[in-house]
Amino acid sequence: MSRWERVETGLASLHSIFLGKMADIEIIRRLGQDNRIFAMRIKAIRASAKVYFIRYCSQDDEGRFDQLAQQAETLSDIRNNFAHGIVEQILYRYEATTVGPHSVTLHALGAPWYTSGRLQMIEGFKMGSYEIDLQSMRFEFLAHEIHQFSASLVGSNGCSRPE
Repeated sequence: MSRWERVETGLASLHSIFLGKMADIEIIRRLGQDNRIFAMRIKAIRASAKVYFIRYCSQDDEGRFDQLAQQAETLSDIRNNFAHGIVEQILYRYEATTVGPHSVTLHALGAPWYTSGRLQMIEGFKMGSYEIDLQSMRFEFLAHEIHQFSASLVGSNGCSRPE
């Protein structure tokens, strides 16, 4: 979850750049206060980006932002799986070619039955530690990409640190 929060923090900082003040705590705080869920926050960030890219026209930068925002929207569904899933013990059965049928007890993250229609697990209903680690690494990579993108905008558009 901490890796996901780095994505959200990066997007909030990017939002402040789009509004002309790099890392402005009040802008960042207001984004969260006014937009309680991620879908609302990314919508607000997209709106500030639209105004920004009218002022500082760069199709390359605008396209890159759109790509990062789309990745964040996709990964937010995975984040929801982590936040709302339940770790359960499961019995995994498989055919071992040399010894015949075999089973092993595992622990995996899955959606509670009451939400299984809304929460969509990666690779089926359950997610093991390998899949969880793989997805959280995607969060970390996206956070890094957002940070690099933000850094590329600062200075090129007159954006400065708040006073």
